[in-house]
Amino acid sequence: MTSERSGVGGARPGGARLRLPSPAVLTALAVSVAVVGDALLRCLNRTSRLTRETQDLAVLSRTDPLTGLYNRRHVEEHLAAAASAARRHHQPLSVLFIDIDRFKAINDQAGYEAGDEVLRAVADRVRAALRTEDVVGRWGGDEFLAVLAATDLTGAKTVAERIRAEVACGPVAINDTQTHLTVSVGCVTGEGDPAALIRQASRAVRRAKQAGKNRVVAAEPSTE
Repeated sequence: MTSERSGVGGARPGGARLRLPSPAVLTALAVSVAVVGDALLRCLNRTSRLTRETQDLAVLSRTDPLTGLYNRRHVEEHLAAAASAARRHHQPLSVLFIDIDRFKAINDQAGYEAGDEVLRAVADRVRAALRTEDVVGRWGGDEFLAVLAATDLTGAKTVAERIRAEVACGPVAINDTQTHLTVSVGCVTGEGDPAALIRQASRAVRRAKQAGKNRVVAAEPSTE
């Protein structure tokens, strides 16, 4: 009996002849794989860049450009969600309305650029005084609104007093002049309509202004 020998290019026992691609074909395949891989990498990079840009736009859409705090729209949406959760879980919800004292006088005497510096300085100090879970934003002009979830009136007044003390703790350099800043804070606690909570906190801050500024006043009981 004779036995068949198999080798490269030879016949496999019981099978068809194995033919390897030529070097030219192998080179073409390698080039094709490289091109496809490069195209895929560019596609992934573009997708990643678009994702980052979308995320950046989302942040900008809810941020006040001057202070870096949340803007009014975001705070309104957050307050609505927090009020709904407070009613559902029967938890207290507190709102702080923060107003810079004598802000108009600073603007009139030192100019709008100085006013912007004041807003940024107060925003930084308010942010530093709040807890991690609290949300604060610029409500408009020289007003800020803070939402304190799962916080009763005693806790709200404690946080409000910490904000007041933080803002007044030391002077701020404005136009090379050391300026002392203060805020008045109105606070309210309840499970009611967000708009009603804001109105009550706003009335409380007006009472704080009338009482001499640089103080915390709690909202009076309301039938709203």
